[in-house]
Amino acid sequence: PVPLTNELRAELARSLSHFQLGESGGGQHLFGKAAQQIEPDAAYRRALEFFVAEEGEHARLLEGLVRRFGGSIIQRHWTHLLFRSARRALGLNFEIQVLLIAELVGMAYYRILQRRARVPILDQVCARILADEAQHVAFHLERLPQLPASPLPAVSARGSVPFRLSSIAPRAARRLDPAPAPCTPGGR
Repeated sequence: PVPLTNELRAELARSLSHFQLGESGGGQHLFGKAAQQIEPDAAYRRALEFFVAEEGEHARLLEGLVRRFGGSIIQRHWTHLLFRSARRALGLNFEIQVLLIAELVGMAYYRILQRRARVPILDQVCARILADEAQHVAFHLERLPQLPASPLPAVSARGSVPFRLSSIAPRAARRLDPAPAPCTPGGR
């Protein structure tokens, strides 16, 4: 039994389904871009494969939560398509920067869920994902300076376009898709 109102359960399921969609995917575009843009590096390729596999495990865990809270898995959404298009727009360096933004946003989201929802299974899943995401961020930050710079100077410089846009994009998406999302379960 989950000690949540039906309305909050539905909001959690909807919100979690969007994060589940974001965690899914096979990584083929990322692997291909890495193979094209950097010297053959079996260790980096294997690390990317582990990263994608862990993201797949997060998708599986989140799917279980969505179903537990009575929701349905979404197969596509315009925000996901926009994010994926932006991520793939330029080189590997840019893609990793955009993935880092997603990791950081996800970490904030899961921390808020842990603090506010107080549902044991949700807390356990969030703790697991947070531990993995912290390792993903550390890995990508360590490797990012070694990747070929983006063809656009604004993308490869500190304060890059992806990181500047990261503060604007969530607000814009929220305005365009105002359906409730329980980023702060129990309060807004």
